[in-house]
Amino acid sequence: MKRVLVLAVIALGATGLFADNHEEFEKSMKAAGATFGPLNKSIAAGAFDDVAAGAKKMEAVFATSEKFWTERGTADAIQWSKDGGAAAKALSAAAAAKDADAAKAAFGKAAATCKGCHAAHREKLEDGTYKIK
Repeated sequence: MKRVLVLAVIALGATGLFADNHEEFEKSMKAAGATFGPLNKSIAAGAFDDVAAGAKKMEAVFATSEKFWTERGTADAIQWSKDGGAAAKALSAAAAAKDADAAKAAFGKAAATCKGCHAAHREKLEDGTYKIK
């Protein structure tokens, strides 16, 4: 009986943990969506202080994404998150160096990781919202 109770407590705790991380993940994805457009415009305008700020936000987004997918053991999404995080760091470095070409390349790599993960793990619902596959 104790074993069943312990397993039930663990299961409920894990469910709560995933629910909390799911909310954190969704919030992070919304932040990414709000950051990507202005970040791309900042790169085009050569506004490197804004690029640096956007890159830092994207580093946080990819770190949250990596944590979320690691807890679920989703290998491809974990790798996309790591690759996106590396691209965001490269974008930070490009902003510091005021290198527009490197910033464009890093932004493109980050966007590609988002696209791959969304295609594999996101489903658009009839009401226009999304859910994780």
